[in-house]
Amino acid sequence: MEYQGPNRSITDRIMRDAGIVTVMGRDQVTDIDGHIKSEYVTAAVKAIWDEGLPAELTFRLPESVLTAAMPELIEERAARYRKGEEVILGVGSIECMSELEKALDMGFDFVVSPGNGVGGEYESEGKYYDPIEFVKKAHAKNVYAAPATETHDGLGFYFFRDDGNEPDALKIFNSADFVNDITGDVKKFAGILAPSVRTQGRFITEGRIIMPTGAVTRWSAPLFREAIEKNKYSAVLGMSDPLSNMKGKATATIQDYVDSIKAFKAALKRNQAAYEADKSLYMNLHAKKIIEAALQARESGE
Repeated sequence: MEYQGPNRSITDRIMRDAGIVTVMGRDQVTDIDGHIKSEYVTAAVKAIWDEGLPAELTFRLPESVLTAAMPELIEERAARYRKGEEVILGVGSIECMSELEKALDMGFDFVVSPGNGVGGEYESEGKYYDPIEFVKKAHAKNVYAAPATETHDGLGFYFFRDDGNEPDALKIFNSADFVNDITGDVKKFAGILAPSVRTQGRFITEGRIIMPTGAVTRWSAPLFREAIEKNKYSAVLGMSDPLSNMKGKATATIQDYVDSIKAFKAALKRNQAAYEADKSLYMNLHAKKIIEAALQARESGE
């Protein structure tokens, strides 16, 4: 099997099967001396793929590092396809059209934005891009598109369209804004989804992918997943937590990242089981963890 270039259908299937996208910011590929290197990025991506997850780089990383890492990652992706292993590589934190065009030229399978992804750049003199151009330009190259919103208006804009330019997934950013600071519940997050649910009629939202990003951790993941699935959407969680053990401790050793991801997976599995067994007890423990973290931050002066 050969890699034939970006394929939205393949990317969608892998996203749904995994249910998680591992998001790589600066911290996860920064070493103890504060350096970010391309070899850290390639090691992390290979580990993510080894563990069966989609990998999302971000434009928060230095462009020189992204540029240096991509040739090896492109060859690695092709090599895995030749072995019968389907993997996908995306990039997020796309803020403007020129970054999107750069991402599309670099060979990513999916593109993600923390907003509409077109910024304030002109399409022509004095005319700004329509936000839906993020989706249209990605789809023109068969690249999976996930712009973001944090409002009901955004859900309506992206999911209730006559032109057929719905995104493949809709990121909700910053989902941390919908987390209760005391209890940790995500009722406000569920609230933004509920009015837009349609299971029949002209516009169907059932099964569309919602991708919360921001404060989605091994603790909160069961809550976000439940909120999404109760509203008849499909959940794909954007998370940096799988790489949390590498924060400020990046190396070029793939196994170090594999160990971090395995530890995350084990914790997530335990937490999901605990939540399903006794939601009230789980929420009490979750609230306690939030309070402890807040107290520790206060004591350390953060």
